[in-house]
Amino acid sequence: MSVLAIAMGPGGARAIIPVLEYLSSKSTPFVIVDDGFLAEESPKDWDRTSAILEGENSIEELFDSQKIKVLFFATSA
Repeated sequence: MSVLAIAMGPGGARAIIPVLEYLSSKSTPFVIVDDGFLAEESPKDWDRTSAILEGENSIEELFDSQKIKVLFFATSA
C-alpha cells in the first residue's frame, strides 16, 4: 500500500508528521505533496511529488502511476 499525504497549513502538517514518521519506521511507502507546510517541515529525504492539481486527470494518473491506495490529509482546523 502506498500513501499520498497532503497538508498545506501548519496545524495539519504538525498532525500528520508523527503519523508519517511512524509509517517510515514501519517501511510503509508514502509520498508527500511537495507544497505547503508539510513540505517545509518534513524530513528532506521523504519521497515527494509535485502539486497534483495540474490538469483534469492528474490525480487519477498519480494514483495509477505510483500505485497510491490511500489519500491522507489534514487541515489546520
